[in-house]
Amino acid sequence: MVRNTRVLGESASSILRRLLSLPIPLLKDSDASSTLSPSAQNGDAPDSADMLLSFVISPQYRGQRNVTEKFLALLGFLYQQHQSEFEKVRGLAGRRRAYFGRSESEITRSGSHTYPREIPQSPYWVLTNASNHHKREIVQRALQQLGYSSNVRTTVAGSLE
Repeated sequence: MVRNTRVLGESASSILRRLLSLPIPLLKDSDASSTLSPSAQNGDAPDSADMLLSFVISPQYRGQRNVTEKFLALLGFLYQQHQSEFEKVRGLAGRRRAYFGRSESEITRSGSHTYPREIPQSPYWVLTNASNHHKREIVQRALQQLGYSSNVRTTVAGSLE
């Protein structure tokens, strides 16, 4: 089971769901309730975490043809939900490479073979020449910058497969 772990702290249930191509539970089991906000657990209106978890189980997201397309769709969704806060994510970078920028050239200048792509429906660009594991780490860090809980970050990053 450990060799199938993709994200630090990923639960055995999450690994099995991924390996068996089962949907990520949202409201049905006790594992899922720990990722939902108190408002959702009480039946109140959904908050951004609930909307994000719903997005990653949606056909729109799951139907993307590869991890890079899911990565872009996820970042586009996050931008739509956090337009005023998304600038925080722009500060994420590696040792030499910028992960996010306001233009293609901003990312291209930070290294070779970065393959920047525009985040859908946003003024931001993102580096896409990263391993799938690295893309999951970038998503985890972006979600942390935007204030999501550890459980939500792990679940969402694990959806990039």
